[in-house]
Amino acid sequence: MLSTVVASVRAQNGARWGIGAALLVLLGAVALIAYPYGDADEPPPTAPLRGYVLREPFIQPASDFAADPLLTSRTTPLVALTPAAAGATDVRVLAGRRVVAQRRLPLPAGGTAALARWHGSEVAIARVRVRGGTIAVTAASLDTGRLLVRARVPVTPPRGAHVDADLGSWSGATSDLFVLVWPRPSDLTAAERATGVAPAARLDVLDGDTGFRRRELSIRLPQAIADPADWSMHVARVDGAASDLVLVRRRGTEHPEVHVLSGESGFQQFVLHAQLDLPGSVVRRARLVVANEGGRPVLRAIEPHAGSARVRVLPLGAAPPGA
Repeated sequence: MLSTVVASVRAQNGARWGIGAALLVLLGAVALIAYPYGDADEPPPTAPLRGYVLREPFIQPASDFAADPLLTSRTTPLVALTPAAAGATDVRVLAGRRVVAQRRLPLPAGGTAALARWHGSEVAIARVRVRGGTIAVTAASLDTGRLLVRARVPVTPPRGAHVDADLGSWSGATSDLFVLVWPRPSDLTAAERATGVAPAARLDVLDGDTGFRRRELSIRLPQAIADPADWSMHVARVDGAASDLVLVRRRGTEHPEVHVLSGESGFQQFVLHAQLDLPGSVVRRARLVVANEGGRPVLRAIEPHAGSARVRVLPLGAAPPGA
């Protein structure tokens, strides 16, 4: 579409005006990628609300963490996952610093940890791992310990594309699979290189009630984001009744950034753009968990070590009235 506009301008006003228009399009595209909210002033870094250290013998450098993506509780419990015997994971639910539930589940190590809803009332712990054109999803019941699903979901990304995935709720009684496909800069067409407009990432939502076989939603994000390897994606209900898409830029800028796309807008409107007042090295190695604390959505940046984990809590937007 943009190349058609540029060609029309050339035909009406001559090559010089056409080149000028193309340059304006290029500058506009660069500005849109850098400032998707129409404001050229970068927001000040968001300072952590608080920090603390969890000291527990079960925490290891390979431990991972998750939280309820629906964020229904005023302060969201933290779920800690630590690799155990081959093909098994020890799972503990923490309310503050207290372990309120624990179970060994048949989950592999590696991939992304997720807490999911299964058939409405059952709580599942899952591992989501992306390998090439396949997403492996393994989920087990926190209530009974039984294996709920071990699925290999094929995806068809373009050559060289980067794929991220997470579990979250979109519709139905079982958590759905959110798949984000980021085109690689090396795969741009000649027209895209000429205009500086990169194709935006595609978000697909696969229905959990059908074993992730039916696509419920397929949309493009509202603008391109450069260097997909710099980002991580998370699905959680931050603003409104629907699950939102939380994108964290871990690399490539002086301060890490967080961006939230509203699920109620069909992921077409940003509701948050903030810098995180944390060293980039911390965010790159931390496990990131979206949670509630005191009724306020937050991002927990967790650095696990042998026998302890340092937790930093950063706000995701303003505190609700009365919080």
